[in-house]
Amino acid sequence: MLETPPALFLSRHPGPATVLLHGMVMAPCFWETYAPPVCRRGTAVAYPLPGHHPWSLDEAAATLTIDAVLEAYATAIRRDFRGRPVTLIGHSTGAFMALGLAARYPDLVEGLVLMGALSCGGLDGCQPFAMRLLRLPRFGQWTFERLLSHWISTPARFIDGARSCVADPDSPLRQDRDRQAIESVRLALLKSRPAEIATLVRLLSITSLSEELSGITCPALNIVGGRDRVIRPRHQFNIQASMPGMATLLLPEAGHLPMVENPPAVAEAVRSFMNLRFLHRLPASNRAARPASSGPVTANANEKPRDVSAPGFDGFAASAG
Repeated sequence: MLETPPALFLSRHPGPATVLLHGMVMAPCFWETYAPPVCRRGTAVAYPLPGHHPWSLDEAAATLTIDAVLEAYATAIRRDFRGRPVTLIGHSTGAFMALGLAARYPDLVEGLVLMGALSCGGLDGCQPFAMRLLRLPRFGQWTFERLLSHWISTPARFIDGARSCVADPDSPLRQDRDRQAIESVRLALLKSRPAEIATLVRLLSITSLSEELSGITCPALNIVGGRDRVIRPRHQFNIQASMPGMATLLLPEAGHLPMVENPPAVAEAVRSFMNLRFLHRLPASNRAARPASSGPVTANANEKPRDVSAPGFDGFAASAG
């Protein structure tokens, strides 16, 4: 049986209830640096992906299913928020999990923020390198584990991989806080088991939530990096096409890590989105008395932007977002 994921509490205050889910080959500590500031005004919790330290699969690895993973997340939300609905903020594979929770446990989700999202492992028919590698007989698993171990073995190798996930490899990772955050993620990954991460990649490769998207009714915000080389913007806009009520913020010069590359824009979009969620919960008589939002929640992007298609995956770091 799959255990319930442990929680990393980023804040414990009255106010917004937020759950943050990181991407593949990342760690909950990533959000200690990059969680939008509005989340810390309330109670904010970061959960790991299955197989990522400190959530070990152990015996459950042999029979892991997406149903079991989503049920474990739902149990954790009930445990940590006592049934109170939360806003989910998910990046990449974490966004995939957030979509699954919103579709299957709507009573637990009052809002959804996606960054670099995917809804199916096939990514519109183009599977990432890590997924294709694991399908190779005999040596696929062995090679995946060796490549992953090699990549996280030194700070220099890991940060080189992180650069392949951003639009401008030289700019966003110069700051000390970025390097410290990336190193914290690497140290957490060293405590994970590559074989268990491979189990999650394999599960993702055969799983799709695309048919369930139209049933998601909660408000949603889709943050898309126009130069995302890991999850093509085209796929992210296909998610929007299946969820007509979704608002989208396009950051044309960002890649797969918009919260790292353009923190002010992400912070303001999430703040506005969550403030509007708060207003919608107020009685109608109280809403009119409150000041209007300081600006639009997002740039509306109902049409696919031009020149945002990206090439294939660059290196192992970009192999399973």
